[in-house]
Amino acid sequence: MENDKIFKSKEQIIIESEIISYKKRGRKKKMELTDQIYYDALEDIDPNVKFFGIYNGHGVRGMFLAEYFKKDIKKKLIEDKNIISKFKEIKEVKFYFTEYFKSIQNKISKDNPEYYYSGTSVIIVLIIYNKMFALNLGDSRCIIGQKTENEKKCKAMTIEHTITRDEEKKRIYENGGEIKEDNNGILMLYTKNNNCLQIEISRSLGDTFGHEIGVSCEPDVFEKELNNEDCFIVIGNSGIWNIMKNNEVMEFIFNKMETNDKSNCSKLLIQECWQKWEEKNLAENKYDIEDLAFIIDFINIKKSG
Repeated sequence: MENDKIFKSKEQIIIESEIISYKKRGRKKKMELTDQIYYDALEDIDPNVKFFGIYNGHGVRGMFLAEYFKKDIKKKLIEDKNIISKFKEIKEVKFYFTEYFKSIQNKISKDNPEYYYSGTSVIIVLIIYNKMFALNLGDSRCIIGQKTENEKKCKAMTIEHTITRDEEKKRIYENGGEIKEDNNGILMLYTKNNNCLQIEISRSLGDTFGHEIGVSCEPDVFEKELNNEDCFIVIGNSGIWNIMKNNEVMEFIFNKMETNDKSNCSKLLIQECWQKWEEKNLAENKYDIEDLAFIIDFINIKKSG
């Protein structure tokens, strides 16, 4: 997927944007638990609005929920484009998406028992004129690559929702959940009668069993006014960040920009991640590789007039 578009703001800021993306199916002994990622980028919401997101399913039915959410949010955003294009404050974005996510979760809990042990994480970037909002639900991540006259920098825009974070852990215990190691020594979410959900994230859509003991569908929202230092926005699923650090991803992309290889950047970055997973598995005598997905938005900000 590759798109070019120019977005003009009321402040006469012009954002030239080029979005590229790539994904690769992971490798597991149970292959039915791979190929669970869906992503999308929308050009037709509004001339001054841009949207892209990654939805990373987990569990036996996770891929179906990720696919459903991709279709539903696209329909929702197009229907509400006149509302969304007027958002200026983070509280407006937070309220809109929290209510939308709650409606999805309520529908799943009521009508779809097959998602009792399956769900999806969500990472979204919404740009309205020259203000960026990053929304996260789960363990995906958004970063921004920045460049000044003297240095290149990486700015983390989101935090992951894992069961080891203090605020997440507190909510889970208050709702009757427990966090303890499974047979492989990995911290997992349990009920008090020792039923294991087999997830390490504390916020998601689906996972009805987990939502009964403190898993939340409320997204965190972060904002930034884009400026001339901002060169690209990256979102990726957990399979990326579990093997590469923020600065490694940033430096890799800047290198491809300097060698005029932006168009292949996402694919090459996925290949780099895959190789790192292979090296890690060789050293630790393991086999599994997680699903991998990136979306990169190369931005160039100019003032008109």
